[in-house]
This record gives sequence, structure tokens and C-alpha cells, in this order.
Amino acid sequence: MTSKSYSQYITQNLAPTAVIKEGLSLEQSSDGRIFIAERGGIVKVFQNNAVSTVFTVNTVTDNEQGLLGLTLHPDFATNGYIYVFYSINDGTVIRHRIERIKIDNANQVVNRQEILLLEPIGGGFHNGGDLKFFNGFLYVTVGDSQQNTNSQDLDTYKGKILRLTENGQPAPGNPFYGSGSLQRQSIWVYGFRNPWRLVPNIKANKLFVLDVGTSWEEINEISNPAIRNYAWGHPQGGDGKQTETNLFTNPIFTYGTGTIGNALTNGVLYNPDTPRYPNLEGKFIIKDFVRNAIRSFDPNITDPVSTEFYSAPQQQALGMMLGNDGYIYYCAYGNNGALIKLDYIAIARSYYCKSSTFSIHNGNKTCNIYSFCQWCWTYLSMAV
Repeated sequence: MTSKSYSQYITQNLAPTAVIKEGLSLEQSSDGRIFIAERGGIVKVFQNNAVSTVFTVNTVTDNEQGLLGLTLHPDFATNGYIYVFYSINDGTVIRHRIERIKIDNANQVVNRQEILLLEPIGGGFHNGGDLKFFNGFLYVTVGDSQQNTNSQDLDTYKGKILRLTENGQPAPGNPFYGSGSLQRQSIWVYGFRNPWRLVPNIKANKLFVLDVGTSWEEINEISNPAIRNYAWGHPQGGDGKQTETNLFTNPIFTYGTGTIGNALTNGVLYNPDTPRYPNLEGKFIIKDFVRNAIRSFDPNITDPVSTEFYSAPQQQALGMMLGNDGYIYYCAYGNNGALIKLDYIAIARSYYCKSSTFSIHNGNKTCNIYSFCQWCWTYLSMAV
């Protein structure tokens, strides 16, 4: 018998008997519940190793529309507030709505309230649609509706990141607060194409946005910039890094669309209280929508380059989040999607001769029996 130590990233389907259909946003409550938004309008919860429906919204799913974002109020444990962003047909035009739903500890709806109805949209593409709380305020991403000039127009929500109170009103401290249209007063930063995901990090006190580009994929820090314009739609701007740094705030990270990916839709700043992955503390972890590679880069250096550390079995994935336990979770996207956990194990393999039967040991005591392909080390199953 021979033995050798190995380490392995693996992905686990947390609810193999459940179907997560086009899941695209996740958020975890302090008690461990993971809430899941499906594009078709269903909000589900993963709790006690099972998935169940919490509530639904009546949405429109043409093109890129649908239920696009979900977040929990910072005081969710006491007030039960869930916020969702979704497309609606109000009888004459398609709009986006932000609704607040109150649920109880048994995941039953108590009441619901529309807090903001956005303008009519055009074409159904470049919606944005994420929302997250950061430092007590609600931030919302809105895409440019495939018209880049919207992003520079301060009297439309389109192409902007909004900063709102918990009731959907413009937040004090916004750059145009107290003057002009409701749209103008709601703007935090502007000049975006299709800002797909917000990445708040309380520990670092930073807020980022992932903007899906046409030539460049971007990650922008939007915590409190000196210059509020991020260049998209400006005659002297565009996507990617700009030379006119007196006019625009540049992204902290970019890659060319069509190089290592085509749509940057997943990202987390990895600094949990309990790190689970080696050599990734303080790194920004990303996954493109159409690539298997999960990559990392150092956000503290200028012009960082990302490195692949794992090729996930799931090519299309959305909703990446950092869990309370220090693990990363995301949705395998599709009609037969799943809730996925990225795990990491440090193991020693014991095997006999050339047979494919072997056991996995943790130190000197066998804790779990893992099944891998002996040749390519693809994770197959685990038995306790």
C-alpha cells in the first residue's frame, strides 16, 4: 500500500433533489438560511438541507428581464424584510419595480410594499437589477437599456448606481441630494453599461460593482469616490480604463471581453472570519458567466492580473456569495440549476495496487469516504 497527500477543490450540490431554475441571486441570513432568487419570479429558501418556496412576484422574463436581484435588510433578524428588484408589465410599458416583503421566522409572508417604481425601459437588455445594503443605505444597479447616453443623463435612473433609504427615497449625502429630479437626487455614481452585481464588504468597508462591458469587463470600487463618473456613455469615455483621469474614476480590475471571459457576473472580496481556502485571503474571487474558471486577483495592487485556481464543473453560474461559514456559494444557472458550495479538502489518499478502490483519511482517523476519479481527481460523492 502507498499513501500520498493531496488537496482538492470540489463543488457540492447542497440540495440534489431540488431544482433551482435560473437562480441568479443569493443572500444568507444570520441564522443560516440562504435565500435564492429565480429569474422567473420565485424566491426560495435553503434551510435544514431542503429548498422551499417563500413567495413569488409577477414578472416579465423576455430578453434579460425578470426577477434580477434580492437582498436582506441589515436588521432582517428582527424585521424580516426582503427587498427584490424585478421587471413588470404595468399594462402599457415594461418597468422595473423594487418591492419590500416582510416574512416571519417560518418564512411566511406578513406584508409587502412597493418602495420604488422605475421608468419604462427599452428593449429588455442591460437591466442591471442588483440591490444590496451598505452602511445603512440601499444601493441599486440600473443598466443603460442599450442606450449609452442614458448613463450620462442625470435625470434618468438608467446607467446608474442609486443610493436610497430603506423606504426607497433618495439618501442624504448623495451628490445631488436636495436639488432637481427624484432620479438625480437618487444617484450615487453614474456612467455604467450593465452593472450586474454589487459586492459590499463590511469588514473592508468597501463597495464594488461588476459592470458587464462590450470591450472590457470591469470591477469598480464605488465606496465614496472623488469623481462620480465611470465613463460609459461619455464622448471621451467608454468601458475599460480611461486616460482622462480628471474626468472619470477608473475600474480597479478589467479584462478584455472575449479573452478570459465574456460577461463578468460573479465576484466576492474574500476576507471571512474563518478562511476556508488556502492563499486566497484578501483576494478578489471572480467567475465569468461563460467560463468554468474561478479566478483570483489582488485588489490592493495597480493593474492586477487574475489567476485561475479552480475549473468548476458549472460553466454558467450566477449569484456568487460569501457565506457566513467562510465558504463560497453560487447557483449553477439553467432550467435544471442547483445551489452549489465550493469546498476545499486537504486529504491523504490510500490505495492498493492498481485498483480504483481507495479511502480518504483525515490525519490518522477516517472521517469521511470521498469518491474521486483516480485519474483526473474529479469529485464524485461523499459518504460519512
